[in-house]
Amino acid sequence: MPWDTGSNPAPGANSTHRGAIGAIASAIAEMRPYARWTIETDPELADYARWALRRYRPSTVERDLRVLRRLKREGILDREEAAFMRWVEALQVTFQTKHVFATSYLRWLRFRGIRPSPELIGFYRDLDRMRERRLAKIPSYEVAKAVIASMRECQSRNFYALILETGLRFGEAYALRWDQVDWENRRLIMEKSEKRSEGSYLPLSDAAIQILRDQQRYTANQPFVFSVSRRNLVRTLARAKARVNLPGAELVNAKNLRHLFATRWYAMTRDLVLVQRLLRHRSLLTTQRYVHMITTSREFDVRVLDQSEVEAIKLLLSQGYDVALQSGRRVYLRRAKI
Repeated sequence: MPWDTGSNPAPGANSTHRGAIGAIASAIAEMRPYARWTIETDPELADYARWALRRYRPSTVERDLRVLRRLKREGILDREEAAFMRWVEALQVTFQTKHVFATSYLRWLRFRGIRPSPELIGFYRDLDRMRERRLAKIPSYEVAKAVIASMRECQSRNFYALILETGLRFGEAYALRWDQVDWENRRLIMEKSEKRSEGSYLPLSDAAIQILRDQQRYTANQPFVFSVSRRNLVRTLARAKARVNLPGAELVNAKNLRHLFATRWYAMTRDLVLVQRLLRHRSLLTTQRYVHMITTSREFDVRVLDQSEVEAIKLLLSQGYDVALQSGRRVYLRRAKI
């Protein structure tokens, strides 16, 4: 659903089935520094904090509360959506900051059980398209393989190797069950979730099959493929990066391993739709962000507009331009030359 912007689940929120006591203890330890939010002077914001901490990361909740407090001071929070959109449009800030305000406001509506109007959803999508897209930095495939190879034979090593071979998200790999592995057809059966509108199948390479076969030594008689704790996964990766003295080793993490999977597939096939299906993105625009990562040098057609020229910016975006930078009131858009 377009109004569901909860892309950052709170640590432990999706692992109640992985040992309830351990998950609850971990969540409490993570959220303890933020307990002050539950005694907010404003009862409504206190209720929102308790609700949000069960769904999003503490840092996300902290940012939301800053936004909601400002909206409350401005008298915008309890007014109609049109008033919020006019107020955001009048702000003298970057599109990125406006996008943050809109994201927090949508979460607030979700908390109150209010379905946002099509106008608000369109407004949010426009901001998302106009905000600056920072190009991600990822390590080389060789460096990522070296970091994983430096780990001793253990579940953590298999965990990160499987992400590199399949493009699974961290949470998907962590919650993977053996009954999702279709050995006969060499594929993973992926289920519907918040980030996927429907279930799908993910093909398994020879390397991925071998990783799963090796993992059976540890958890063949358990429902979940991996039984290692999240803390151990993070610690093992940190130690491996410290041992590998190679440029870019510090960039190796679960998210960037997924990025590497995407860029390798695009480099081999040049099929963006196929990569979208493998990554299970709802929008092809999300998948397009990976294209730049395999490009060593390109020439761009650059346009510079004032922030107030919203319609002109939208027109350029529809023509294939991306917002590369916003400095003050100037918006820099670019499109690769063919």
